[in-house]
Amino acid sequence: MTDPCLTDGDVKKEAQPLGPISIQLAARISQRFPLSLWNPFTTIVAVSGGADSVAMLRLLDSMSRSAGEASSRLRVAHVNHGLRGIESDKDEAFVRDLAERLRLPFHSTRLSPDQSSEESLRDQRYAFLTQLAHQTGARLIAFGHTADDQVETVLFRLFRGTGISGLAGIHATRSIDANLSLFRPLLECRRAEIEESLREFNQPYQTDHSNSDSRYSRNFIRHELLPNLVQRFGPQVIQSVERLSGQAEESEAYLNSMISPLRAKLIEQSPKVLRFDAKSLATEPRILIKQLLRSIWKECGWPQQSITYEHWNLIAEQIVKLENATTILPGQVRCELKNGELILSLSSAP
Repeated sequence: MTDPCLTDGDVKKEAQPLGPISIQLAARISQRFPLSLWNPFTTIVAVSGGADSVAMLRLLDSMSRSAGEASSRLRVAHVNHGLRGIESDKDEAFVRDLAERLRLPFHSTRLSPDQSSEESLRDQRYAFLTQLAHQTGARLIAFGHTADDQVETVLFRLFRGTGISGLAGIHATRSIDANLSLFRPLLECRRAEIEESLREFNQPYQTDHSNSDSRYSRNFIRHELLPNLVQRFGPQVIQSVERLSGQAEESEAYLNSMISPLRAKLIEQSPKVLRFDAKSLATEPRILIKQLLRSIWKECGWPQQSITYEHWNLIAEQIVKLENATTILPGQVRCELKNGELILSLSSAP
């Protein structure tokens, strides 16, 4: 449903003067992602219709047009998950209309949510956006994650038992392949600022009311836990979590640089089988063993959400002890240590 506090004013086709909050957000985006890094290239902007992604589109579009370009290289993409029936269709129609009024190309797809997990839907969403980028020659995909999303993600992962990698939270950039990267221009912007920016644009947006249902863990963190933490310890709680996330990202980058020589211990790598020389790995520090396993596991696209810090510890323990053992991990991954080799096998397609 469109926010009733906002009116649907005409969207200017030319560069629209920005309000004070929007100017601040644009400056913050430019500091992390200068126009020279994205404006010369075709960029897919993933827009759900919610406040964050709509604000991202309006800000990037205004920044692009203010640079004096004859035409914007932005393309709007929407994924209709079909989870909320007619409301999902209204979201798609809203985003299509916004793209048309901004005179930007619009692309959409509809997923089949029947018996699909959240992880499966996310994978389908990324697959569509990646394929669209390749088809249109786009070099970048922009996502509307915010600083609030970052804090919520770090806390959510912490409570699930994550390690340093999970504490790094959402990365501002990520390379998808040699010619395509994703970036999150709003990752240092707070949700309240974003909503104020939309008021300055006189820009409506869609509201997914399921996001207010605190029965879901992430919504509980957003609407109940975080407000209580801020009330008890002050707003510095947010900055503290963000700082922790930044430190974890630095630590992860260092660990990744240390595991490069250990990749030679990988004897076999296929879509469903990973085989390591456990005997030679057993003398390495456990923290590097776990980082190596996580890194290669992620490269293969194997299921990650159910794998916790305890699972990585369990695998590392088997390698260090070199005792023959078999364990079934979440995601139907068979972990077997046999005759000095560690064999990880995926029983179903990731």
